[in-house]
Amino acid sequence: MLAAVPGDHDRPLRNFERYFGSRRKILDAGPWRFIGINTAQRRFTTREAAFLSSSLGEKTVILSHMPPEADGWSFHSLWPRSSRRFLDILSSNICRIHACFFGHIHGFSVRSFMGVPMVAAGGVAESFVVCGNRYNGEGLYGMIIFDASSGTVSLCWMEQHKATR
Repeated sequence: MLAAVPGDHDRPLRNFERYFGSRRKILDAGPWRFIGINTAQRRFTTREAAFLSSSLGEKTVILSHMPPEADGWSFHSLWPRSSRRFLDILSSNICRIHACFFGHIHGFSVRSFMGVPMVAAGGVAESFVVCGNRYNGEGLYGMIIFDASSGTVSLCWMEQHKATR
């Protein structure tokens, strides 16, 4: 199963839609509901919030490009009002949301909000160590694997190799 959500470099968004479909996604796998939201403009709008709130399942995993502000993430996150809006939905639905996964921060980093894991996992273009609310050198490429049969999350790591010219 593949669920692409738009990022900040997907401009114009109609190109994203042409190749990856809707800016929003709902995918059900067993008891899990995966919801992809559009945070491409560094905003989580009231419209996105209404979509997310109305789409929640009993066991929801949220997929978003841009993470909310959290300790050590504010340098590369949603704007403050959008962060509050997103975290308000989490706090109001804490028993239904299992995890949140983000991609904008180019490095593996885990935070928690009221017990809900929030995981940023770089991307394949570059990966950095995230520490002290900024990037701190090269990191490992990481892929998050979510097992829909058990709800467990595991990580697959790969070292970076410099290309020679």
